[in-house]
Amino acid sequence: MLEMKELVLHPIQLIGVELIECNLFKNVNFKEKAILDDMSVNLKAWSKLEEEDRKIGYTYLNVIIDFESSVKPFSINITYRGVCLLDNIKSSESQFKAFLEAQGVKLLWPYIKPAVADFMIKMDIDPLKLPTLDVLKTMERADEIQEVR
Repeated sequence: MLEMKELVLHPIQLIGVELIECNLFKNVNFKEKAILDDMSVNLKAWSKLEEEDRKIGYTYLNVIIDFESSVKPFSINITYRGVCLLDNIKSSESQFKAFLEAQGVKLLWPYIKPAVADFMIKMDIDPLKLPTLDVLKTMERADEIQEVR
C-alpha cells in the first residue's frame, strides 16, 4: 500500500496551520441590519522563509471585514499561518519562496472561509458567504505573474 507521501509527490508540503491573530468586535447597540454595501473584505497575503532553517517557510493570510461608516455593526480581523516544508534539495530558496507566494492563499483560504462564518454565527450575525476560490483561474494568474517576473 502506498504511503501518503508517495501519493502526493510535490517537494513542498503544508505541514501545519495555525490561527495567529483573531480580533472580533460586535456593536451590541447596533439595531439595524448591517448595510452590506458599506462593508469591505480585504485580504493580505505574504510569506517568509525561516531564518535558521531555509527548508521551512511560512505563508500568511489575513482577512479584515470592516465597514466604512463610523458606526460599525461588527468587524473581523483574522490571520492564519501555514508552515511548509521543502522536502527536496533540488528546489532552490527562490523556488520555495515563489511557491509560498503563489500558493499561500489557496492553502489557507479553506481555513479562513469557515472561520469567518463560525465567528459571525457566534456573534449572532448572519454569516457572510465568502466565495470559493477558483483554483484553476488562480493558478493561471499565478503563472502569468511568474512569466512577467
